[in-house]
Amino acid sequence: MKSSKIKILLSSMLAAALLAGCSSGTAGQDEENAVPVQVAQTVRGDLNQTLEIVGIAKAEKEYSVYAGGAKLAKLYVSEGEAVSEGQLLAELDDRDVRLALEMERASLELTRNQYETAVSRLRQAELNAKQTILQTGRMDEQLEETVRQAVLGVEQAEQNLRLAELRVRQAEDRLQDTRIESPGDGFVADISVLVGEMVSAQLPLFTIVSDRTLVVEAPVSEDQLSLFAEGETLGVVFPATGETRTGKVRKLPVTAGQSGLYKVELTVENGDRSIKPGTPAKIALVRTLVRNTLLVPTDAVLETSQGAHLFVVKEDRAVKIPVEIHQAQTDLTAVSGELEEGALVVVRGQYTLADGNRVSVVEGGQ
Repeated sequence: MKSSKIKILLSSMLAAALLAGCSSGTAGQDEENAVPVQVAQTVRGDLNQTLEIVGIAKAEKEYSVYAGGAKLAKLYVSEGEAVSEGQLLAELDDRDVRLALEMERASLELTRNQYETAVSRLRQAELNAKQTILQTGRMDEQLEETVRQAVLGVEQAEQNLRLAELRVRQAEDRLQDTRIESPGDGFVADISVLVGEMVSAQLPLFTIVSDRTLVVEAPVSEDQLSLFAEGETLGVVFPATGETRTGKVRKLPVTAGQSGLYKVELTVENGDRSIKPGTPAKIALVRTLVRNTLLVPTDAVLETSQGAHLFVVKEDRAVKIPVEIHQAQTDLTAVSGELEEGALVVVRGQYTLADGNRVSVVEGGQ
């Protein structure tokens, strides 16, 4: 009898334990089915692609300053120094040039006297001719020849005078050429000769780089070339300084180089000269892939052999919706399907979901 009571008690305890276990398991499963997810809203707009084109900043102008035929007498600038247009950079030894100029001026003075003498002879010949005509009523052949020779003498003297004046101007120019001036604003990139050395006419004495306006050269493909428009402004980033400046597109190239790429040029103002020629630059281009489309986070889209789909949260339930992908980018994807603008799509936790699962939004969708 006692044994039977013990068996009944054990059976009751076992039943209670099983009931409690069942109850606990059901509650746990209900809680487990509420899958925590993160969501984001769908939006309507254009799907754009940002292309990064790498280029090099170069000086808009580079001047090679030549001289020659004399020693470098004085140097007024050093490499790396900023210069302005017309600034005196150096002077050549001008002793021989000055001597040549003095000789040409002396020759000019002599030629001018010869011209004045010829003019005086012509006037005298013409006066004699007039007097003869008044006295005799005619002019003899000898007097006529004298006048003709006097006219020729003036013409020759006049020509000699012009040549002498030209030689003087050339000598003055050669003297001026011994003063080397900067042809433009910029900085001195190179000086090839030291003071006292001969200057070669085949080697630039100075190289002046004009860097107040830079030209960013960027090689692009034919497809990328269509994204540029002549005269438009684009942002140009200089990674070395972290600075972004505005670049203006020059006339677009019509032919490709040997590499098959087109060289696009953008001018960038550099008045403070903080960007140095040779600095790498990046041009950001925005290309519209799909216009006025439904956009969802790319992480929300799941692709299987049966096609693409995503999950939308409706009344705390995950609803599986098939979609068609039109274009996909890293962050956003253009899709179409039974999907509305502003719908909450699952972007985290979607890989463990099945259609109809209960979900708990823990972040996003606000």
